[in-house]
Amino acid sequence: MTYYDLPSYQRVPAYLEASEQTRAIIVALVSATLAARAAVLDTTDQLHVHTATWGLTLWEDLLAITPPANATAEQRRSAITTKLLGSGTCNAQMISSIAKALTGYEAVVVEQTAEYTFSIYFVGDSAGFIDFDLNSIIEAVDEVKPAHLKFVITPITWGDLESSGLTWGELQERFETWGDVPKAVLVRERT
Repeated sequence: MTYYDLPSYQRVPAYLEASEQTRAIIVALVSATLAARAAVLDTTDQLHVHTATWGLTLWEDLLAITPPANATAEQRRSAITTKLLGSGTCNAQMISSIAKALTGYEAVVVEQTAEYTFSIYFVGDSAGFIDFDLNSIIEAVDEVKPAHLKFVITPITWGDLESSGLTWGELQERFETWGDVPKAVLVRERT
């Protein structure tokens, strides 16, 4: 927004605008104000992990995270979010919160205490196959879970393929090879 975009009641009186010098001062002040506003908004973005850009380095320093040399901004945000959510006692709610923060889908944790394992599956407004970065989810949960427990993302089963209602042709469009099936996750419809 420039000075001339402002409504007339927010401008100076017309007799001041008539002066070339006054107009030049006003334009310079408006430009400086808009630049300061942009700087404040950019700095505010750095306070939130999901909008941080240049501030990711500050978050990583604060949390003692050393990102891989070729890590993308999303991978760095994921590591920061995991570290922030992973503090405290690890329980099913914490695991669910981490998975939801990384995927955007609600995660249900199923504990199999006799086998010392737990698994998660995802629920959403509608059922379907979604591609997630499964490695980032596994790494995030492995970082906070107790070492004696095994973590599994509930794999896609034949029953899931059948219940999806997709034809063989639609499945072939969705999954080019059978090797692509384990890379996807079935999001179940919330009941």
